[in-house]
Amino acid sequence: KHRHPLPSPRAAVRLNMEVPVTIGAGALVAVGGIIGFAKKKSKASLIAGGLSGLALMVSGATDRPRMATLVSALLLLMMGPSFVKTGKVMPAGMVTVLSLITLLMNGRKIE
Repeated sequence: KHRHPLPSPRAAVRLNMEVPVTIGAGALVAVGGIIGFAKKKSKASLIAGGLSGLALMVSGATDRPRMATLVSALLLLMMGPSFVKTGKVMPAGMVTVLSLITLLMNGRKIE
């Protein structure tokens, strides 16, 4: 039986960074949905931002990288083209960057 050495403290921190990053990104996405609703009465922003933000927070809190990767990919597919087209940082640019970060961080954890 092959035994893996224990990861160094630095590697352990690096391996677990996706949890707070995913939870934080989810919180920002959810707050963005609330702000979109408050400013423009956009129910779509409230529902999409709220649900996807909640899904990211839950996937981070329960350490489910597949779920986080899926939600991140969907957000990236939805908001990325909008950011490329308009160049607006808020909200499309922010969600695009957050989605890309969480996608890459969680995607590397999938076995």
